[in-house]
Amino acid sequence: MNERAAMFGEKLRDLRKSAKKSQTEMADEIAAQFPGLRISQTTLSALEQRTEPPRRNVVEVLADYFGISADYFAARDPETLALARAHVDRLRDDDESARGYAGASRRQHVMLGHYSDDDYWDT
Repeated sequence: MNERAAMFGEKLRDLRKSAKKSQTEMADEIAAQFPGLRISQTTLSALEQRTEPPRRNVVEVLADYFGISADYFAARDPETLALARAHVDRLRDDDESARGYAGASRRQHVMLGHYSDDDYWDT
């Protein structure tokens, strides 16, 4: 088993579960937010089960979907993992005004003031 694929799969599963999404819900939301790239439930399952190493464009789309840096998927230290999980929790629990911008990019959320630029770059 590829160590990179294993680490990626574990982090992806943890993020998805933290966001309280099924693989199917996540695939549908990604399709709506990123019409140029289709990530199916089957692909998400393969990524989580560590049977398929991620392609770079998939990593970038998933990072944008969760509102985190793509570097999170390569990080190995627990502190970085904890920061990313806290960031996902913050996004999930954000106030109603921010939820109205669910399709916005991370940078757009920063510009709209939903979280600070420091939070953006720390994740």
